Amino acid sequence: MKARCSAIPLGRAPRQHPRSVVCVQASRDFRPAAATDSARKALVDSLAEAGLDPKAGTAPMRRDLEDATQVLLGRAQDAGAVRPDVELPEVIALITALCLAADRQQWNETLRIRTLDVVFDGFRVR
Repeated sequence: MKARCSAIPLGRAPRQHPRSVVCVQASRDFRPAAATDSARKALVDSLAEAGLDPKAGTAPMRRDLEDATQVLLGRAQDAGAVRPDVELPEVIALITALCLAADRQQWNETLRIRTLDVVFDGFRVR
């Protein structure tokens, strides 16, 4: 499965925009992704029940996602748009938590947008 990084192409992320930090997974891609995460989770669960490892071979994709997110985080911090104390593990944890919560609690679009606004606001320099 190919990682979805189409929100803002790497190298073109606005340096002054705090959303560039999490855009790889959680900005524009988050809304449609959250709608299909239930189907993906069901597939992963089915594979696991059949004795197959659904995570096998995903390490390179995870590294690519982390590398791209680190670049975007650094750019946003260099531009003064994101707090300097925010680190990659926190960004990845928030992305993961948002995706899981949206799926499990079946967030509507209004809640997804509002939640992202709150998270992005928390990244901003104070």
